[in-house]
Amino acid sequence: FEYGKSNKKQKPVITDEDITAQAFFLGGFYTVSILMIFPSYELAVNPDVQEKLSKEVGETLKRYNGQLTYEGLTSMKYLDMVIS
Repeated sequence: FEYGKSNKKQKPVITDEDITAQAFFLGGFYTVSILMIFPSYELAVNPDVQEKLSKEVGETLKRYNGQLTYEGLTSMKYLDMVIS
């Protein structure tokens, strides 16, 4: 925003670059939020799946001394099925 010498606010100038940047910014949040919402909903309405997944995550954390590692994540086959 630029202000004139008379201290009156001028309308902001929105460029094509500003619009494009906002589209990418908001689009990224939308896709991530959708990715989080669907598995969360499915886990909420399927407590048996939630229990089995929780057990797998707990066992994996024990196996890797409480550390969440890449190897630990890739070893969780049930988690992969739930997300897929």
